[in-house]
Amino acid sequence: MQINKSFPDEADALVSAGLVDFHQGRVEAAVECYEKALAISPDSTFALNSLGDARFSAGDITGALEIFRSVIDLDPDDPQAHYNLAEMFYDNDEIDEAEQACLEALKCDPDFAYAHLTLGNLYLDMDDGRKALHHFQEFLLRENSPAAEDIRAEVAAVVDGLKSELDS
Repeated sequence: MQINKSFPDEADALVSAGLVDFHQGRVEAAVECYEKALAISPDSTFALNSLGDARFSAGDITGALEIFRSVIDLDPDDPQAHYNLAEMFYDNDEIDEAEQACLEALKCDPDFAYAHLTLGNLYLDMDDGRKALHHFQEFLLRENSPAAEDIRAEVAAVVDGLKSELDS
């Protein structure tokens, strides 16, 4: 990849290149980029979070968990690591742990839109419509990127349904 040739000693550039690979389904190539970045900058939370995502995507739950916890050890205020744990717990039906990790992410960054989205989904699963509605609305207030247009439309429809349900 061209970015690796232009900036071979830049950890963030390597992670960014890895993210491109990851999003194109080339997980092994992404991991290689993340590991090169970590060789340059072993405490890079950006590289570690990305590596954890790749490990989780590859089914290495234990490895992902260790990586995300190591990020939290390095930087307890890193909302991304807490959120990554939340997503991992949620995907594994560990609802209480997912809720706690999302709440930790929001303590670190109250504007972390996707933590609100995950909490909305969690509370919907827990049949707590009021909490779900609150967090879905918080997501809609905070997430405005064009890339999130489809998810915003879906969440808006859920919000409308929850409002109708709660008002009746």
